[in-house]
Amino acid sequence: MSPAPPTSGATIVPFPSSVVTAAQAERQLRNDRDPGRRLHRHGAATLSDEELVAVLTRTRVRREADLHTARALLRDGLGPLLQRVAAGTADIPRQDGTRLAALLELTRRATLTAVDDRARFHVDLHGSRLVARYALDVQERLGVLLLDTRERVITEREVYVGTLHMATVSTRDVVRLALDLHAHSVVLFHNHPSGDPQPSDDDVAYTRRLSSAAKLLDIEVRDHLVLGRSRYVSMKRNEHF
Repeated sequence: MSPAPPTSGATIVPFPSSVVTAAQAERQLRNDRDPGRRLHRHGAATLSDEELVAVLTRTRVRREADLHTARALLRDGLGPLLQRVAAGTADIPRQDGTRLAALLELTRRATLTAVDDRARFHVDLHGSRLVARYALDVQERLGVLLLDTRERVITEREVYVGTLHMATVSTRDVVRLALDLHAHSVVLFHNHPSGDPQPSDDDVAYTRRLSSAAKLLDIEVRDHLVLGRSRYVSMKRNEHF
């Protein structure tokens, strides 16, 4: 016997709102796979390196296989990829390379402007700043921070760019800069494109030679920072001179 139709006073129970249809579940799954949507919903920190690269290269991610291109770019790791982007040798479409390079430069500038140029020299603060600037550089560079009597940074100058052999770099250029700008002390820095900031024997010998020459003119070599891909080594702190 069929049930009687509801009377006018009967209450009709609605379909439970917690029940998700198959179409809604499929749509939610696609949204969860899309790194861009997850970034907006939960923040960039929740995405993997591959997913962040996919967002920057505007790759549509509908399934796991769509991350193949991002994984191929990251085959050597994130650091080497960014180094190739900075050098313009990354094997990606031109527009994607331009977008990544612009982001890299904006990040670098934001890091650099976080420190007052006239602030007193602080090895950790300035060391981290210099790593941010030179970590991905494919050329070797030797530079110097010139400090006044209160250890404030007068200016920063690059002294040498190219294949760097400390044994052939003259100490006169650094000393002349210090004298011209009336610096009381100097902080040397140079990068190792290999990413390993461990000072070489030539680095130590050059620093000692410069320190001796500068001392004759009442100029102190305050430190020498060797810059790697993600960290630096203070030669003064490690008692190399």
